[in-house]
Amino acid sequence: MEIGKPKRRITVNPKSVPIPTPLPKFPDPAPVREPTPPAKVPEKVPAHSTSTSAVSSVPNGSGQA
Repeated sequence: MEIGKPKRRITVNPKSVPIPTPLPKFPDPAPVREPTPPAKVPEKVPAHSTSTSAVSSVPNGSGQA
């Protein structure tokens, strides 16, 4: 039984290897998402008064969450 345990661990190692490979790909889209949210915030502020902007943020999901 002890021999079977190390064998299972070996199978997990190769699986974890391919996972880190896609990680470097995520950072690329990550920076794109960061500038997008801040850009939407200023747009809503000038479009509506500060009081309406706060109300709109509630239905967006912050209030529901």
